[in-house]
Amino acid sequence: MPNKSQHHERDEYFRKIAQKRERELELIREHLGLFIENTDFILSRPEYFNITSDAAYLGLMVGFYWRIPLGVLLMLWQEQKMIATCPKCQGKVYVLSAHGSSGSGVNKFTGICIKCTSIIRGSLASFPEFWHVLLRMREKYPPRKPQLPVRTKRFSWVEGIVDESASHADN
Repeated sequence: MPNKSQHHERDEYFRKIAQKRERELELIREHLGLFIENTDFILSRPEYFNITSDAAYLGLMVGFYWRIPLGVLLMLWQEQKMIATCPKCQGKVYVLSAHGSSGSGVNKFTGICIKCTSIIRGSLASFPEFWHVLLRMREKYPPRKPQLPVRTKRFSWVEGIVDESASHADN
């Protein structure tokens, strides 16, 4: 049975995750217009397309969790998917995250209104539609494994054997 210390550690861990998610959500709110204005550029560059954030995800009650790449969000928004209506100003809300039950449909979403720049949280009327679309996108754009920096060695007549990163070795 977990003791008080273990409960505190777990609670602290989840508190830190929530704080990071809120910081990232605020950054996205500040720059949402910039992302949308540069959609074509972002979609054309894998290093930007594949950017993920803890604030943009799909979560299902069955233990499924996917951090949605920026490029996937932009593609869906272009197709008028992952869009809701702002209850404050009736503007367009770009949905960043959704989580809930695929069976019951009970869900929550977080998005940003482009018009009033509010962070909007609510429930989606058609959660199964959202997660079906996102699951199809995940099949097309599976999560990328992080690329660890590769260290290589080269010979230099002046320095001898030298360590360098692979990206430097290609230059």
